[in-house]
Amino acid sequence: MIEAAVPGSPPDANNLSRRAGLGLIVALIAALFCTFCGSRGFFPLDQSIVWDGAYRIAHGQVPFIDFYTPNGVALLYAQSLVFRIWGASFSTFLATAALMNAIGALLAMRLVLAIYPQAYTWAVGAGVLTAIWLFPPVGTPFAEPAAFLLCLAGVFCCVTPTLANMGFFLGGICLGLAFFTKQSIAIFIFPLFILLPLSDSRPVLRRVCWMFFGLLAVWATMLLWMFAHSAIPTFLKFTFELPYQTAIRRLPFLSSVGVGGLLGLGAVGFAALLALLGRVRTQLMRDLHFDSSDIQALFIALYLLLVSVILKRSMFNNQIISDALVGIMLALLASISTRRAKPSQVVRRTKQWGVLFVLIAAFGAFVGISRVVHEPLYGASFGHVIDDSALWPMRWAEPTLLQDGDRVGQKAPLSESDLLQLLAYLRQEPEPYFIFPDSTFIYALTASPSPQPLLWFHKGLTYPAEYDPNLDGQIVQALEKNGVRKIVLERTSLFGTQSRLQDFPLLKAWIEERFQPVKSLGIFDIQQIRN
Repeated sequence: MIEAAVPGSPPDANNLSRRAGLGLIVALIAALFCTFCGSRGFFPLDQSIVWDGAYRIAHGQVPFIDFYTPNGVALLYAQSLVFRIWGASFSTFLATAALMNAIGALLAMRLVLAIYPQAYTWAVGAGVLTAIWLFPPVGTPFAEPAAFLLCLAGVFCCVTPTLANMGFFLGGICLGLAFFTKQSIAIFIFPLFILLPLSDSRPVLRRVCWMFFGLLAVWATMLLWMFAHSAIPTFLKFTFELPYQTAIRRLPFLSSVGVGGLLGLGAVGFAALLALLGRVRTQLMRDLHFDSSDIQALFIALYLLLVSVILKRSMFNNQIISDALVGIMLALLASISTRRAKPSQVVRRTKQWGVLFVLIAAFGAFVGISRVVHEPLYGASFGHVIDDSALWPMRWAEPTLLQDGDRVGQKAPLSESDLLQLLAYLRQEPEPYFIFPDSTFIYALTASPSPQPLLWFHKGLTYPAEYDPNLDGQIVQALEKNGVRKIVLERTSLFGTQSRLQDFPLLKAWIEERFQPVKSLGIFDIQQIRN
């Protein structure tokens, strides 16, 4: 039976031991399940981004000076620290995701218990569902789940009574870090941090100000670092201008209102929402006898559901990853439902919510194990561990079918043997090379940092949709400066290798003039500099 929550009641020694034991079990499940899912195959386009970016930083490259990225700086630095300590292998890359998944599961449990201190059952349910839905769908470190994790940490700080105003300061720090991991998720979840103080009768403005102090602390630190070590104009271009242009293409109505109009509409809409929720809060407390815990839980659950729906409408990646915090939504709603049930209804409601938890957990397990988020891996078989120590414990997906963006409807396999042969070839003749466009994780495996500034090649996201001759020239200059003597062209890639080469005519001409084909290994065409 779900015991009634008593907000603020101190846990006794038995409760503390029980929570510690449950937390350890859930964290272990989270780490092991993420490791299992993440070791099943590898999708070069998505899973190279953080690996290559962190490897660049570990080898001294500086974001927005040596390379450009539209998001993920906070995550890249965290991963680079792991690489510096334990090396840039797949096992350390996978371990980072497993650790973050375990932390996310524990935070989900603690969030539920912070609001309903005796809701052990639903807290465990939140932890288990978060363990299944946070990182396992993508398997390895990725911007979206990392941003969700930071937002989750921020919300937890805000709702923890013992932290008081400091909790909102820490929440603002987490939100700021989330912005420098994935802007869209932080922006969409930001209003929740304003709504949380409305859930009780304590002063609202003071806590909101503390949240902004934390947010501004992150921004000030970032801008000071940029001023001292990086390039602010480049940072603004890739962090704001390009993502905004991407948002316009995905949500066309934004182009008609402009930035100023969007901010104005957002302010008016948010003010109306605050007024509405203030009225809803009053009615819930008066008519349904909700207390501050119920209102807080309801605000968080419904707002996270709204964010999930918005992300599904706007994101380019597989929409499943927008459900990362589904466990928290369900656990809080279940806590409200069972807590407010009549004694004769508690068992029945608990069973009903339990069935829903099991169904969503089963579907989430299918998503993670099948690797459906990364389409080239879905439906493949995952046999033995790949025969390369730097890639342990990866089990290559056979077949890994890559869609060819240059030929609609056509696919080509990327086999384990082709990858291992390419690694052997590049390791035997260690000289600077440039791989184009997707499999940049190979740089770390061959101890050869990327020689050009784009972290990955995604038109309209990592480089402008309109031709930029300055960027094109920078890429060529960087390749020349780093003495590149080999080119590895992936004949098949999601957005089309030839299509993306056409976006960089100077680069295309430079390759054609200075390099000649020498070898093909599956989808990899290798060219050597002419004598």
